Amino acid sequence: MFFAIRGAVAEYEKAKIRERTARGRKEKARQGKLINPHNLPIWLRWNAAAQTVEINEEWAQVVRLAFRLIDDEGCGPSAIARRFMTLGIRTPLGATYWQGSTIRAWLKDTTSKGEYVQFHYEAVEPLRPRTPGNRRRKSSYRLRPQQEHMVLPVPP
Repeated sequence: MFFAIRGAVAEYEKAKIRERTARGRKEKARQGKLINPHNLPIWLRWNAAAQTVEINEEWAQVVRLAFRLIDDEGCGPSAIARRFMTLGIRTPLGATYWQGSTIRAWLKDTTSKGEYVQFHYEAVEPLRPRTPGNRRRKSSYRLRPQQEHMVLPVPP
């Protein structure tokens, strides 16, 4: 009985910590601060000393080239990926082979317009149960309602 009560108290404390953390993150976002700098796109970086988001010029040039190829030559994401490979531009992970999906994600990202969206997704129970041999994530994600999104202005 002692361990059952102890377990129940631990579950309650865990829920309270989760609630307080979520409330703190939302308040920080309301103040216009960045919640998770690790989720910034490759062309932006977090300056911890100044507490600001700055443009990573090396990658910003690559992204600008992608947008220029669309505007000037009408290239699609796969054509841009092939062009990057012929130019010898390495991927963000250092590989030589580009995927069109990487370029497509860059093009769809609103951060390139200067709007970084925080609280875009929320974790939910997985759609399919996790099996012992399956190393999938413990949760799934879904889009939050538009009114819960918090937009942080960043350099376009």
